[in-house]
Amino acid sequence: MQVRAAIAEGVGAFSLESIDMGDLQGDEVLVGIRASGICYTDHAALWRLGDEL
Repeated sequence: MQVRAAIAEGVGAFSLESIDMGDLQGDEVLVGIRASGICYTDHAALWRLGDEL
């Protein structure tokens, strides 16, 4: 199954890519996400240059 994924490529860099996902197992479900957000602390951590988190 092809799905879209946000791939982290380092500090402040993401790309959206289509990736292959394995078949669902008996105890798994597929959830479609229509929208998402990011917390300001996650945003700050994403853009931190050289700092330890």
